[in-house]
Order: sequence, then structure tokens, then C-alpha cells
Amino acid sequence: MPSHIVSDHTSTSGTHAGKLHVCILDGDGQVCTSNYPLGTNKDLPLPDVIRLAYGVTPHPDMPDAIYNRMEHRIKTESGAAGFYLCQTSEGHNFWISVNFFNSKNGRAVCHFAVSSPVVKEFADFYSHIKSAEHSTKGPQDQPARPAEQSQADISKYRTLAVTIMSEELTKRTKGRDCHHHNDFISLHNILSALVQIDDYAKRIDGMSARSKLIPYQLKLQAARLEGGRGPFGVIASNHQELTQSLLGITDELRGASSSEVDAVMDAMAYLAQSTLAAELIETDQVDNCIGDIDAESTLAELEYLIADCSLQIMTLLVRVDRSILKLAAICHRMRRSLSAMETTRMMCKIERSRLSDGAEGLMDIEDQLHQVHADLLKWMTKIEREADNALQKAQDMKDARKQKAA
Repeated sequence: MPSHIVSDHTSTSGTHAGKLHVCILDGDGQVCTSNYPLGTNKDLPLPDVIRLAYGVTPHPDMPDAIYNRMEHRIKTESGAAGFYLCQTSEGHNFWISVNFFNSKNGRAVCHFAVSSPVVKEFADFYSHIKSAEHSTKGPQDQPARPAEQSQADISKYRTLAVTIMSEELTKRTKGRDCHHHNDFISLHNILSALVQIDDYAKRIDGMSARSKLIPYQLKLQAARLEGGRGPFGVIASNHQELTQSLLGITDELRGASSSEVDAVMDAMAYLAQSTLAAELIETDQVDNCIGDIDAESTLAELEYLIADCSLQIMTLLVRVDRSILKLAAICHRMRRSLSAMETTRMMCKIERSRLSDGAEGLMDIEDQLHQVHADLLKWMTKIEREADNALQKAQDMKDARKQKAA
């Protein structure tokens, strides 16, 4: 193994960042230039081109699905980021962070060895995928994976990826005033607020679903006490309409929060790529590139990426603003529904006093209404607090960008 590869490998331990490697691909996916030697073979697949920088080999647990996903996104001219699991000649795990993105005339791929201890959590994830790929059962014999579980797996994967990238970028930008990384941290804070909102929205969803039984309990009591034709029957009908409205508002709340989580994660991937491009420029790595295009052209490719990333981030911040304002409107409607729920509880209490004989069952309904109201109000208050937090973070980020532009 060449000496420079050994130094790259060993430098990734502890809190130090190893060398950042880059290769530029043309529109046909052929490597035009790189800051490490690739030899004379121009037809190597991208995973092999990346592994050449470290002198490592594919790990048997590396799923084909991960390679295929990156290959697909390259062909569709989409950017992407992920982690390659490799192994050293001694059989040790070796992780590589891979970020590729559209440049002016093709695609650029930045990659470096990862030392974050969190990356080990990907090993089990990859092993599970690889095991499924090697299964001898046919597709018809595979047990169906619940959609909720698949979504949870994806969410966990992306959360891990953001955590690892945040740690690695902090190491890579140590001692440098890097506004790209500062923006990454700001977006990470916005993401944390949105993830909290999404979690609270899920709790509200559960509370709202639990309240669906209350209208039927009210109708049963109305039928038993008044034959369904008295004032209590009106209360039951009104609350059924309220419950349907509440469930609709809850769906809107979930949609408003979860869509922005994905958007911010995508923006963080853009920022990570922009941070790496800035590092290549600031550390004069462009001048060390070897290939068919000159340093000036390579620099133009990286500068294009940084400018495009800036545009993407500003678009995202506008989107976050709109979504938080939409969220505030949904929260206002939810509070009105909660007020109506409290009115239902008070009317039950009044009717229980009027219908003293045999109205004991109303007390249980009152208690349920009180508990659901209290729980929903608690989570709504938390959502509003996190929404204000996300909105302020987004505004701070915009202000910082305006000051830099000035």
C-alpha cells in the first residue's frame, strides 16, 4: 500500500480529518480529473475509482442497493451523499463518506475517510440489507415489510447520516472560519426543531385517534337517557362533527411538519457538498488535480456548485417561512377545536346535573374529554414553541447571509 494512503488512513483516527479527495466526471461519467492518481484505466466503475484513493477493497456486507442508488442518481443527474463500507488488507472496516453533485459540465465527487464512531451503526443496517439481497427466497415468499417500519428505517438512516456528517464537517473546518459550515449548523438546529414538531404531531395524531370513540359514547348515553331526541343528542352530534374536523386538522399538521424535515435534510446535503468544495478551493487542492481538464476549469466547476448551493438554501429558507406560517394557522384552528371540546365537556357536566338519575356514565366521558384536551393542548404548546424557534433560526440565517453579501 502506498505511503500516502497509509497516512490518509491513520490520520482519520481521533479528532483529525484525513485528506479530502475529489474527482470530476464528464457528462458520460468518465473521470476528467482528480487530486489522486487513478492510473491509466478510464473505465473503472465509480466505487473502484473512490476506493483507489485509500487502497481498500469492497466489504462483503456492502449492499448492492447502495451502489445502485448512487449509480441511478448519477444517471439522473441528481446529487447524493452516502457511506461506502470497505475493508483494509487486514480485514478491518473502513468507511468512506461519498458526496457527489452536479457541477457546471458534469459531476463532482468528494470523498474522505470517516472516523466518527457513530458510523458503526450503519454496519448493522447494511448487513440487514445485504442479508435480504442474498436471501434464497423468491419475492413472493418475502414477508411484507410494513410501510411504517420501512419509513422508520429510512428516517433512522438519514438521521444517522446527518449526525455523522455534522461531526465530520466540524473536524474538517476546525480552525477555519467557514460560513458554509456555520450554515450547516444553523440548518441542523432548524432540523432539530422540525423533527420535534413532527414527533409532537405524531403524538397529537394518537390523541386525536383516541378521541374518535367519544362521539359514539356520547350517542349511546343520549339514546339511553333521552332516546336520542333531547339536548344531549344535539351535544353528541355536534361533537362528532368536531372530532372529524379535529382529525382533518391533525392530518394537515402531520403533512406540514414531515415534508419540511425532508427538505431541510436535502438542504443539509447541499451544504455539506458546498463546504467540501470550499475546502478544496481554500486548501489549494485544485492545483494538485491530475487529468484532462486544467485547474481553472476545475475551479469553475466547484465555484458553480457553491453558487448553486447558495441559491438552493435561500429557496429552502423561503419555503420554511411559508411552512411555519401555515403551521401557525393550523395550530390556531386546532386551538379553536380544543375550545369547542372544552365546551362539550362543560355541557356534559351541566346535563349530568340536570339528569341526575342514571347519568353516572357521563362522568367518565367528561374525564376522557378533559384528558384528551389536556394532552392535545400540551403538545400544541410544544409545537408552537418549536415553530417559533425554527422561524427565528431561519431568520437569523437569512440575516447572516445578507450581512455577508453586504
